[in-house]
Amino acid sequence: MVEPVFRSVLDCLRGSPPADILHVALHGQVGGQGREGLVLLAPKVNGGFAPQFLKYQHVDAVDMPRRTFVFLNACQVGQGRTVLGDYAGLATAFLAAGAAGVVAALWNVDDAVASEFAAEFYAAVDNPARLSVGEALRRARAAYAADSTDAGKRSSATLVAYQLFGHPRLRLAPTSRGHDG
Repeated sequence: MVEPVFRSVLDCLRGSPPADILHVALHGQVGGQGREGLVLLAPKVNGGFAPQFLKYQHVDAVDMPRRTFVFLNACQVGQGRTVLGDYAGLATAFLAAGAAGVVAALWNVDDAVASEFAAEFYAAVDNPARLSVGEALRRARAAYAADSTDAGKRSSATLVAYQLFGHPRLRLAPTSRGHDG
């Protein structure tokens, strides 16, 4: 567990503490006049904290020492745009920094549904069948389509907000059981 403080998150990206999976569950926004990216905290000189955004430029400047899988469970951070003729965005910045793959949402997501989705995603990729990341996302979309056709169920577009940046057959290594973290 890493505090959502700007310096702590940058240290984590640089490998301290080392991680094979980085799951980020924070607020995010894109397109807000310099106020875009993952919303983190920065200490104020007189005490307390102020919001500070982790932007794609910050991530792009890091060389991640491990091929970490990154799950950005935050609104809008899968979006990107063209900057100086090149594609720029938080998800692609993580890939440029050395991430093995990134899952990120393209639009606003419902917090409760996003949390449930993440739990189901990790259960799908960390079991004896070890689904690929792409297949786990495909199945989530299929469940959304099935729910949408059932008149008695209310489905959430959160389930189709998530996109995979990276190889669709990427598989996560099984986790060790019996420890926290």
